[in-house]
Amino acid sequence: MIGRGYYHTIMRRYALISMMAIGLAAFAMPAIARTSHKHRSANGGCTMHELTQHLLADSQAIVYNREGSERPGRGEYFEPGGTVGCAYGWGHVYYLGPPAGAECLSPGGCDSLEHPVVAGPFAAFDYGRSQEARPPYAEDVIRVVDLQTGQRVHNIPTGPSTPEKRVGIGPATAIVLKGDGSVAWIAERAYRLPPTAPPEYEVRAVDENGERLLASGTSVGPKSLALAGSTLYWTEAGRPMSAPLN
Repeated sequence: MIGRGYYHTIMRRYALISMMAIGLAAFAMPAIARTSHKHRSANGGCTMHELTQHLLADSQAIVYNREGSERPGRGEYFEPGGTVGCAYGWGHVYYLGPPAGAECLSPGGCDSLEHPVVAGPFAAFDYGRSQEARPPYAEDVIRVVDLQTGQRVHNIPTGPSTPEKRVGIGPATAIVLKGDGSVAWIAERAYRLPPTAPPEYEVRAVDENGERLLASGTSVGPKSLALAGSTLYWTEAGRPMSAPLN
């Protein structure tokens, strides 16, 4: 016959195991719920249609190329193709410009979007425009867009506009961006005399201290720009240089 003490010992162990199992189940349920929610909101409300090309993303926003298409609704409308961006959780996709890196095939000139970057809820890129009119016209500006609202935080020429009929000094060769919208870039000077002279570059930044020139000349590495925290890095004649980006 099993003693009463042994019976009570078994019952206490069974109760303890049951309580542990209930506790583990209660702990696991929120984790499962969080995983399911994460799966449901993988795009954070940012609608990506079938014909899209993902470009870049961070933890707060995404930028991608999409094909133009007709969208049904109250009065069908055509959704233009090109580069678009969206901040997770805000659910609105904003048109930024033509497809990133697309080749200009129009003999009369066209718009362009180059070197897109994303940081926090912001996207930055070089927006270019060219027209083969007489006289010809060209434009290169650095645009920073808040993907939560679609508003342009910055729309700045890549450098002083010279000569006439040109906005900005020329196309950007590198862009870096902070999560607060501060931006820096390297741009190549499109106009130089004589035209056969070596290419010249400028390093510029825009932050809470305003716009400023950081470096210029033929020795600037055109693609050497990098950002670590709040410090910019680039090279001149192969030597590392730095400056704050506040």
